[in-house]
Amino acid sequence: MRHVAVIAAFSLLAALPAAGADLPLQTRCKTPSKLLDLGHPLPRVAARLARGETVTVVAIGSSSTGGAGASTENHSYPSQLRTLWPQLVGGSVVIHNHGINGQDIIEMNARLRADAIDIRPDLVLWQLGTNAVLRSQGVEVYRAHIRQGVAALKAVGIDVVLIDLQYAPKVLQDPDYPAMQNILAEVAAEQGTGLYRRFAAMRHWLRSGNLQPGDLVSPDGLHMNDLGYACWAHSLALALHRAVTGPEQKSAVSGKN
Repeated sequence: MRHVAVIAAFSLLAALPAAGADLPLQTRCKTPSKLLDLGHPLPRVAARLARGETVTVVAIGSSSTGGAGASTENHSYPSQLRTLWPQLVGGSVVIHNHGINGQDIIEMNARLRADAIDIRPDLVLWQLGTNAVLRSQGVEVYRAHIRQGVAALKAVGIDVVLIDLQYAPKVLQDPDYPAMQNILAEVAAEQGTGLYRRFAAMRHWLRSGNLQPGDLVSPDGLHMNDLGYACWAHSLALALHRAVTGPEQKSAVSGKN
């Protein structure tokens, strides 16, 4: 019944006119400080920025990374992050978008070397979990595959940020989504890697009243749209900046606990 109520609320809100449409992006998509904490510093990215060098990023994932639901490729989250990076993170960046529609964690692991490791990036942004939830009856089996992928990236010194599920009707109606959210949080903590909490950020933007579901999610009830990807890119850029300049980063560089 809880899932039915959530979907009904989404449908009701989607019919309302957009709230705060004249507000700037940073206001409409304002994200609480606690949701900008990736939970782990990004020492390789920080070192690159400190030396004034270009940061290389691989965004790997499924349709959310590829940009399904966006009006053009330039409105995908990696493209919008590329535009925002110099101002919000600092320095210069090259971002490779290696999102492939429909892929799950196992399929992404199979191409992790060719599409990420062999590029020798400083940072991998790994968006994952939604297709595993939608396709399976139980998601615990994916825990080992996530660990395997993260370990392979960390073994060659790449900074990693996992990106969890979208807050969207088709996700919320699947009973496996809380378990997947827990797995991603637990693996990130045990492997010492970052976690961008997209699900919680989207939920906050909607509850703030500045955005309605139709502002963030496409009519298919699953994929994000131009503004949704813009909000994601904006808040992720702020989170990355915090990870390379905040107290956690200073402690990692100095070796202090």
